[in-house]
Amino acid sequence: MSQVHELIPIVDAIPAVEVVAIPAQRPQRRLTSEMIARKIFHINGGTPTWFIRFLRPTTLIAFTLFLLILNKYIMPRLADGRRFWHWERFWRESERKKGTPSGILVYCVSVLVLSIIFFQHKWMIAAIWGVLAYGDGMAELAGRGLRGPTLPWNRNKHWTGSSAFVLFGGLTASALMAWTTHGAFTAALPLGFALATICAIAESLPIPMDDNITVPLTGAIALPLLAMIPALGIT
Repeated sequence: MSQVHELIPIVDAIPAVEVVAIPAQRPQRRLTSEMIARKIFHINGGTPTWFIRFLRPTTLIAFTLFLLILNKYIMPRLADGRRFWHWERFWRESERKKGTPSGILVYCVSVLVLSIIFFQHKWMIAAIWGVLAYGDGMAELAGRGLRGPTLPWNRNKHWTGSSAFVLFGGLTASALMAWTTHGAFTAALPLGFALATICAIAESLPIPMDDNITVPLTGAIALPLLAMIPALGIT
């Protein structure tokens, strides 16, 4: 018993170890009406890609700059106090708290930068923009709506979402490349799906970066390199 009493001061001197639980990745929330509205708005943002074929490079740059000004200054003023516009319905929940539609603005900045970088290659602008609008947009709708098995490297993403990204992004990119260059749709398929696959992988990575940056940045790097491969070249 005396030995036990002798050990008590020693035990009391040992600092308590605080056990901190490592938070697991939160699963994706299921689709809500607001999420669907926001993604439809995101997909509709790709509508101008079908008119790039008819625009001069300088006109395209001016148009994408106008989109940024429209969403930054004009739309918030038009929607201020007018529930009819439902402008904030297209914002993310975190953006409503901050009072700024950062996702929409980043989207606009991305397409503006693309139009400047590839001003001599309109088909590249159309393809990357198309993947961003249709591929990324359908990925979240399918991933949250259909769910299914998650990706092994990112438990917040599903195979259904990444598959939808590749499918819709690849078809759209191929169609836009063929339409913009007056080429054949079938000839553009290999390059379109290669681009969409690489962008889908980048979008699925668990990195703290907005998809509106990740996807166009990846596309801007990958597409010029892919186009140099003879087997993927478009005619």
